[in-house]
Amino acid sequence: PQISSIGGQIVSYAAPPLPLAFTVADLNFAASNLLVTASSSNTNLVPNEQLILGGNDTNRTITPIPITNVLGSTTITLTVVDSGGFSNQTSFVFTVINNPPQLSSIASFTMSPGATTAPIVFTVSDIETPADQLIVTASSLNPTIVPTNNIVLAGSGANRTVTITSLQPGIANIILTVTDSLGGTGSISFQVTVLNQPPQISSIASQSAPLNATIGPLAFTV
Repeated sequence: PQISSIGGQIVSYAAPPLPLAFTVADLNFAASNLLVTASSSNTNLVPNEQLILGGNDTNRTITPIPITNVLGSTTITLTVVDSGGFSNQTSFVFTVINNPPQLSSIASFTMSPGATTAPIVFTVSDIETPADQLIVTASSLNPTIVPTNNIVLAGSGANRTVTITSLQPGIANIILTVTDSLGGTGSISFQVTVLNQPPQISSIASQSAPLNATIGPLAFTV
């Protein structure tokens, strides 16, 4: 008997199970009399009893149903047997993945020592996990410039903010990481340049006075 092939499948762990079509045929026996069985090489991901066969005659389907919240790959083998006991097989790889969560980008910027930014808006998203269940954390690779404790996260759902207070001049690389319900992560990084602004002093206009006269006091600001 003959059995058509099925290409490798990559699915999200949260996606609904879908039937995969294949065909069977035999030169000597009716297609309705062909027996199809299925097996999984990784029953911790897709048990054999969760390989659901359907269809009839030539047109058949298989619906793999993975165990909830389990990731990995399995090789699924389909075997067709005719009434004479002859058989044929085909196999395909079925992979269940967790799509990583995403954060929108934040542009690098410059600030003064000891200053605090206004809340900087960014968004988070994930194909499988609701946005309000995504956890965002922050870290500074240069804590003497911007301590990690000086990075304040706020917001909820898809809309989040980060507020940064600098400590001293230098360059700090900031990393924001979002984690979904299965531990998948996504990260962005941006650079904060803390400039030491020179002190300012106001000007004093040129002055003229008689010889030996005293001028002043002349005011200025710093």
